[in-house]
Amino acid sequence: MNLLNKLTIKNLKLNKKRTIVTIMGIILAVALITAVASMYASGIASLINFEKREKGDYHVAFYDVDEEGLKTIKETRGIESFYVTKNIGYAKLAGIKNEDKPYVYVKAFSKEALNKLAINLVKGRLPENGNELLIPTHLETNGRVKLNIGDTITLNVGKRISNDGISLEQHNPYQRDNEQIINTQTITYTVVGIIERPSSAVEEYSAPGYTFITYINDDLKGIVDVYTTINKISLKNY
Repeated sequence: MNLLNKLTIKNLKLNKKRTIVTIMGIILAVALITAVASMYASGIASLINFEKREKGDYHVAFYDVDEEGLKTIKETRGIESFYVTKNIGYAKLAGIKNEDKPYVYVKAFSKEALNKLAINLVKGRLPENGNELLIPTHLETNGRVKLNIGDTITLNVGKRISNDGISLEQHNPYQRDNEQIINTQTITYTVVGIIERPSSAVEEYSAPGYTFITYINDDLKGIVDVYTTINKISLKNY
């Protein structure tokens, strides 16, 4: 081994230029590999952060979950964490100019949902009880209705159905002269914040209602939407 080392060192000394070029090549190759690996990792992180900002921090969403279903989700080993939203209902709002989007749609969010479901504040703060409200910027830019932080509004919120009695939701475009709002309840809200247009996971572009967001006050009774993150158990056995 010592002889081999001596021969190697002697050969390197005898071919100094080639040795320098070889060393420089190795340095450049290592630098290139490191740079590519760093760019890849950075690109993946950027895509993940973009998705979180635009659509929310979750892996799987379950819609229209009842109390028994929510209990099942809570007890599922593969679920790492979850948060919920609850549909309060539709209401007419005077002054809306978009004929294909004549409603506001009130949804209640848990504290975790407000922080993780791509709710991006423009001004104000998040709601802290069921009588405080977030409104989206496109209510003014698209619907031509301007509300300010601190304004109080009273809405007759109810269930949207077709004239045939079929329940309609945000994924059902507005059906002019073929739908109505029933079982309304009068709720007074105070506007506490203005947000960017919600993600498509919350409000599709064809949705007939501008999403108004309030806070879940109760203990998650009734029908809710559940957004979950999964752990390694679920990744192996989806």
